[in-house]
Amino acid sequence: MLRPKSTNNSEPLLNSNNSDELNKHKYANENYNQHGEYDPNFNAGLSSYDKDSVIEDKNEKTSVFIKNPLLQTQAEINHKKKVKKFLIILSCLLSAIVLIAVLTLILKKLDKKQTLTFENLNDTDSFFLRNEIGYYAMFNEDGKQLTNFDFKTVGSFFGGVAKVTTIDGKSALIKDDGRYLIEPNENNIYGSYSLFQVNDNGNYEVYSFNGKVIASGPNLDIDNYAYGSLFTIKKDNNIEVFNYAGYSLGFLPSDDYYSYYSYDGSYVTLINDKKTILYNIDKPEKVLELDGQYCLFDTSDTTVILSSCGTNQEKLYKVIQNGKEVYTINSSEQFLSLTDDGAVFMRERQSEYYKLLDEKGNVYIDDIIGYQSGKDYIVEFDNRLMFYHNGQRKNIVDCASYYQVAKDGLYIIKVDRYADGCRSDVNNRYTYYDLDGNPKSDSFYAAGRFNEGNRAIVSTDELENYVINDSFEVLGEAHYSMRAVGNLYIVWDEKHNQALIDMNAKVLEATVLSYKSYGSSSDDESYIIVEVKKGEHILYNSKSGEKIKTIKGDEIETYMHYFMVDGKYFSYRTGNQFYPKN
Repeated sequence: MLRPKSTNNSEPLLNSNNSDELNKHKYANENYNQHGEYDPNFNAGLSSYDKDSVIEDKNEKTSVFIKNPLLQTQAEINHKKKVKKFLIILSCLLSAIVLIAVLTLILKKLDKKQTLTFENLNDTDSFFLRNEIGYYAMFNEDGKQLTNFDFKTVGSFFGGVAKVTTIDGKSALIKDDGRYLIEPNENNIYGSYSLFQVNDNGNYEVYSFNGKVIASGPNLDIDNYAYGSLFTIKKDNNIEVFNYAGYSLGFLPSDDYYSYYSYDGSYVTLINDKKTILYNIDKPEKVLELDGQYCLFDTSDTTVILSSCGTNQEKLYKVIQNGKEVYTINSSEQFLSLTDDGAVFMRERQSEYYKLLDEKGNVYIDDIIGYQSGKDYIVEFDNRLMFYHNGQRKNIVDCASYYQVAKDGLYIIKVDRYADGCRSDVNNRYTYYDLDGNPKSDSFYAAGRFNEGNRAIVSTDELENYVINDSFEVLGEAHYSMRAVGNLYIVWDEKHNQALIDMNAKVLEATVLSYKSYGSSSDDESYIIVEVKKGEHILYNSKSGEKIKTIKGDEIETYMHYFMVDGKYFSYRTGNQFYPKN
């Protein structure tokens, strides 16, 4: 049988782009986001088998699979009676030091072993580029070339592994560091996502992305669901279910076929004409089975909301907690929402007010106009806002209407002088309030949400816009208009001249002719490239504000792992050209 092996050759290998899927999905919902972002609408899809289909994904990202640590025992020390006393003491001290180091290492590894989830499996800083004759090589985001141009087709990375085909037609699995998981061989390899099927002269072995053989034999029927988060493998009339990392989730009856699925976060449902099975793919475990067809609507760490879908005539929500269905709600006139702490809020479809439900699905409190959790919310009654924090009623604000959540622990509240019975001298402006209902800032003409740098944009009047920090201090000068790009800001004056300022309102570039930005790369950074004069551009890390490099050129194009200047490749991280080489 073919076994995976790695090579530690110091010489770079060679690469390219196109991969075969074990199962390509065609989604019934046209609004489904195929890049894995949650869509609160029905996100079900059809499952089909197409072994020879080809996929090319230019938006792959990376991750590292962290295996469970191997616990090592400390060597016993053979103390002999005739050993000198100072050597005995020394050996004991050394043993204690080694024991502490080993235990520390084990605890660190144990602490990290659950960091892998389905959502980050396509995060990688490696990618493939094609040369002028059509062959591919692997690079990373620093611009380092990891392989030679040895591949005529390559697949997308999943779990840090991609399927490649060499120039001479041999299939292989390659890691995102340029080493092979399975070296080039005459055997055919099919697959994408986390599962790969190796045909070794009519005998098949199915590998997960971490090199684990999860099935083998001459006759295997493989199906995948939800972009590789879940697989079924049929062998000898037994259908076994696996998660993305190759761990078994149990068996299905041999006569059951699940044509539909839905997924959100850590959960997947398999759906057929009569039944739905809910799985937690990150634990991994089978959670429960339900009669009827139900799709994932929303999930948190403690609670799952399913909604009826498919051919079901009744429109229902089912709320699942601790692996059990706790209550069902008719959804024809209701809309449910879920907070991170597992609280369930319900709203009539034509209403702006929410009701907080208790553990049995009964209304616990209503007339809620805004919330941050199941214990932090605002109740509106007769032009008054009543703030609840940790489930206890706190301050009341008169003549106010809820506007939005500013960030964790803060609301933006608008005081409205036009509300019935309110005084004409109410300022009709926006103020930041804490969860107890205490005002924390001055009032503003307009106020925005805080970003991850704890900065927000506010206006003192229609034309004067500022940056504030989380101490609600106004920073820098006023601007006619502002737009956040990461933690930096593009600002305009009244003549529409552009400039770039940092998160403390310091001017970084007084003249910006144009700019391009890219949201994030595999290291969760973001970048902006500003044109400061004709043919001169400056690259900034828009998360940290660091100026990376000045780049000469005319045409700038931004991509996920790199940007291009006049057709040449440059690294976001360094600002250096890396291909074609200087």
